[in-house]
Amino acid sequence: MERKYRDRLNKLANYIEKLPKKNFDFGVFSAEKHGCGTVGCAIGYMPLVFPKLAKFRVEASTCDDDFELTVNPKTLKMELKFKAGISDVANDINIQCKETGYENFRAAERIFNITDNQAEFLFSPSFYNSGSGTSAKVVAKRMKDFAAGKYSYEDIDNYIQSYSRILVDDFSKSPQYA
Repeated sequence: MERKYRDRLNKLANYIEKLPKKNFDFGVFSAEKHGCGTVGCAIGYMPLVFPKLAKFRVEASTCDDDFELTVNPKTLKMELKFKAGISDVANDINIQCKETGYENFRAAERIFNITDNQAEFLFSPSFYNSGSGTSAKVVAKRMKDFAAGKYSYEDIDNYIQSYSRILVDDFSKSPQYA
């Protein structure tokens, strides 16, 4: 992995591991929840960590000016405010690579120069023992381990390609991928 991509992955990992538990939800890219501000998964924080590379895109909106995103630097809490006339569409938020227009996992593939299988391995709850309940710290550790070369491209690609033939329980019992 080239240094710039390794640095990007570590920067995102460092950011999410500092988040309060209530601000990380591995089950959604970005969503308004219980009045506590916007929460999201690792991919969902890319526009905050890499504002020149990624942005939020609201599906129900025709223009980027329909919402405003602010971040409290002390609490790292995101707040997404929709302008008048825009309903609660927070669950329709996608993360978009500014250079290519690719969204969500494909945006992560482009920003970190990784394959689709590697993006799934790093950013999909399906490939973690605790699924969507996985903590930011666990996700950040895997990202850092990947950036450090602890998982080879080939091992991840081979494992994920064969995943459709393996039961989820078999995967979660594998200490190598916990």
